[in-house]
Order: sequence, then structure tokens, then C-alpha cells
Amino acid sequence: MTKFATLTLLALIVVACAGTPQTPQQAVFLVKTDYQAALVVAVAYKHLPLCETGAPAICSQPKVVRQLQAASAAAGAILDGAETAARDGEPTATALLTAAQQAVAALSTLTQTLRTN
Repeated sequence: MTKFATLTLLALIVVACAGTPQTPQQAVFLVKTDYQAALVVAVAYKHLPLCETGAPAICSQPKVVRQLQAASAAAGAILDGAETAARDGEPTATALLTAAQQAVAALSTLTQTLRTN
């Protein structure tokens, strides 16, 4: 099994172990866990050699790396805001959590459709 496949499998196992949150803080923690699992896959993909002439069979496309970086940056920023709002008991915590879930889902969707050649 390749290192990339192993990391992908590990990330999926981590996501599958999540429970049902009882508080806004727990909900943010679960979304953050999903984010970190997707980030493991995105970073592993980024570290593959670039797909260029003479590249190995397993490689990464620069365009896809840029998409992953943009999705990761967006999800991370929204997630940080949701975490702060949940910790401080702000009324915007629920809306920010929903936005964070959507941003992390977009990143996860990208990582689930990665091709390595």
C-alpha cells in the first residue's frame, strides 16, 4: 500500500470515530477533527512529485494543489472563527459552525476525488 493510500485510510478511520456533540464546543471539535483528517490527505497529495514529463506514475497536479490550498485556507479561517465564537458563547457560534461544516465538507470532497496520476 502506498504512503498516500495509507494516509487516506487513516484519515477516513479518524472521521468514522466521531460521536454526537453535546455542546457547541464539542461540535466545533468534531468539525476540526474532520478538517484535520482532510488536511492529512491534502498535504500528502501536495508532497507528491509534480506531474511533469518524466514524473513517476504517482504525482500531483499543481492546479489541484492550489485548489486544495484555497479550500484549506478558507475552511481553517472559518473554523477558527467558529471555535472562538463557541468558546466565548457568542450568538453567532451556530451560524459560524454551519459555515465551517460546509467549508470542511468542500475540502473533504476535494480530497476524496484526488487522482494521483
